[in-house]
Amino acid sequence: MVYRSGESEWQLLQEGAELKYGDRVKTGPDSRAEIRVYPTCYLTLADDTEIIYGVRTDGAASIRVLSGSAIIASSLTRKEGTVISFVAPEADIEIPEEGFYRLNVKPHRESEIFVYAGAIRIAGREIKQDHRVIFQGEEYGIWPIRRMDMDPFELWTRKRTPRYDLRSVQLLQLPEQTRTEPSELECGTSIR
Repeated sequence: MVYRSGESEWQLLQEGAELKYGDRVKTGPDSRAEIRVYPTCYLTLADDTEIIYGVRTDGAASIRVLSGSAIIASSLTRKEGTVISFVAPEADIEIPEEGFYRLNVKPHRESEIFVYAGAIRIAGREIKQDHRVIFQGEEYGIWPIRRMDMDPFELWTRKRTPRYDLRSVQLLQLPEQTRTEPSELECGTSIR
C-alpha cells in the first residue's frame, strides 16, 4: 500500500502512519487497508483501490473513491453532528449516522453503494438500510441488497467489525462521546 501528499512521489504507507487532508492512498493487487477516520469510524479498502482523504465544508471527513471498493463501518450518531461523506464520480453521499456502508467504483461501469445498516443521503434524499444504489450518470436507481453481492473483501471487513464496536450489521449502543476532529488518520495494513 502506498500514499502521496500533493504532488510528491508515491511512498510506502507504514502501519500507524498519519494521513492529512488531500493525501491519496492506493492499495495494490494483494493488499487491503484499514484506516481509523474517527475513534468509532473505520474505513477498509479492498485490493486495487485508490482514495483521496478530504474534508467537507463543515469540517468532517470526506472519502473520495477514485477506483475500487471501500467500506465504512461507523458508530457515529446523528446526535454527535458528525457527517462523513463517501464521494463517487457521480455523487456526494452523506453518511449521517451509524452503520455499515460499501462503495464500489469500477472503471467504465456505474458506481454503486450498499447500505447494510444505517442510512445515507444523496442530494437530500434519505435511503435506508438494506438497499443498494446504482448510479447511471447523474441519475440513480434504488434496489434491495442481494446476498450474492457479498465477496471476500466484505467478509474480511465483517470479521473485523468486533474491533469497530459493531456486531455484523447489528450496531452496538456506545456511551455518549464527544466529537473528535478527523485532522489525521491512523492507518493499518493487512496483506492477504
